[in-house]
Formats: sequence, structure tokens, C-alpha cells
Amino acid sequence: KFGGRAELEWNMSCPPVINDTKLVEQMRAVAKDMGVPMSEMQPRKSSEDFSWFTAHRPGMLFRYGIHNEANGCVATAHRPDFKIDEEAMKTAIMAFVNFVMQYHG
Repeated sequence: KFGGRAELEWNMSCPPVINDTKLVEQMRAVAKDMGVPMSEMQPRKSSEDFSWFTAHRPGMLFRYGIHNEANGCVATAHRPDFKIDEEAMKTAIMAFVNFVMQYHG
């Protein structure tokens, strides 16, 4: 009405992380065989540069050893007070080894 004009330029910092369903189901089977509990995270509105990889190749992103109140692992990743549960990290390494050997070895 008053002769104004606007332009919008939208730059996406990272595409969304989309886990490959087949890889997730394979990892879920490995976790079940090992007796390791696995739960899903709700979708989040945050960025993760790992998404550049999954935009070009099948992949999966998951977190392990990030919450154990008994040993003070309560802060989320990318925070200065983040502490990983080292026992859970050992379990995750074994899960990855089993995943690779069973499905991709």
C-alpha cells in the first residue's frame, strides 16, 4: 500500500538428522541381544552438524552414557559440566563392535 518491499534470505545451518531405519533396527537388535536398554529421543529443534553426513549416506545418531544420576552424569552434551558415564561408554563400544561384526563385517 505504501510502496514498501522486503526480501527474505533463509540460510539453513544444518539439515535435519534423519536416522536410517535399517541401521537403527540393526542396532536395536544388537542392544537387545546384549541386554542393553535403548530408548528413543523425541524430535528436537536443534542443530547437529552430523546431519551433513546423513544427508549423503545412511547413518544414525544416538547418545549413550549421558544420564546416570548415581555418578553425576546429568548435564546434556555440549555443556561445560557434561560428564560421560564411562561404564556406559564401554558398553556402547561393545555394541558398536557387535553391530559391525554382525551386520557389516
